Amino acid sequence: GHQASVDYIMMVLAAIQIQSIARMVAARKLLNAFHEQKLRAEAERRGRIAAARAIQRHYRRFQMERVLHEKATVLQRSARGYLARTRVVKMMTVVFYVQRAYRGRVVRLARSRMARAVARRVEKANHNAEMEPQMKLGVRTSSALHTLQTSKRLSETIRAIKTLEISTRLSEKCCRAFATADAPEILYALIRTCNRSLPHIELLHYVLLTLSNVARYPYLMPSVAADDSLEVLMDLTQMFRDKENIFCLSIALLEGIVFSNERHMDMCRSSENTKRLKGIHALCKRRQKMARSAPQSGGPPSPSAMKYDLRRGIRSLERILDLIR
Repeated sequence: GHQASVDYIMMVLAAIQIQSIARMVAARKLLNAFHEQKLRAEAERRGRIAAARAIQRHYRRFQMERVLHEKATVLQRSARGYLARTRVVKMMTVVFYVQRAYRGRVVRLARSRMARAVARRVEKANHNAEMEPQMKLGVRTSSALHTLQTSKRLSETIRAIKTLEISTRLSEKCCRAFATADAPEILYALIRTCNRSLPHIELLHYVLLTLSNVARYPYLMPSVAADDSLEVLMDLTQMFRDKENIFCLSIALLEGIVFSNERHMDMCRSSENTKRLKGIHALCKRRQKMARSAPQSGGPPSPSAMKYDLRRGIRSLERILDLIR
């Protein structure tokens, strides 16, 4: 009975041991299968990620190549357009040059003897200016300004004023140099020293022409509208109301100064200046009425008489009076 019990117990223990080994083998197989499945899933995930990255990389490269292609196309189109326009401009320049040369040739062949003489004089003057730089307009303007600032002789002053009148009439740059050198102040001081003699009348004529040339440019008007310009021009208008050239030039210059500067407009509105302007206007109207009633001489009026017509000066004076009223 004891031996049978021992055998039974050994058999049970052997069975338990067999069952444990069997369960261990089954668990190991299951674990190996799970590990294999996990490794296979990880490999598939990495493959999908690598494929996605490859697709993204190729797509980005495609997008970049397309953008670069579009930019290169735009650049090529712009370069072709620029080159084409440049060629057209060069061709048109050549065409214009040929047309200009042909028209100049035709005009030169058809011009009169007097026009040919004038052209030869201009060519000679240009040649002389190149050979003698002191004959150029800018150099002559600088020399005239220096003479105006330093000379005390009437003849030299008249020559300098004539030079300045020509240069300011022909060149805006000379007008700027004239204003920068404070020449209007010098001319107003010079006007105060003039009387009714013929040399002084000639000098006043060129002085007023020069100031009028500079006053054509609005940004240079402040240099012409000096502090004492209003008083000087009123004195000049009153003193030379019988000299139509001086009267018309001074009243036109006075009109420009008054209309361009509020301070001078207020000065002109003063009772004394208003009274002076009204007196000048009354005298001029009386003189105009007397001229109408006087017998007219035969022949048309000269261009200078038409340019410095008393009626034009009276109209400018009336505009000033309308403004200050």
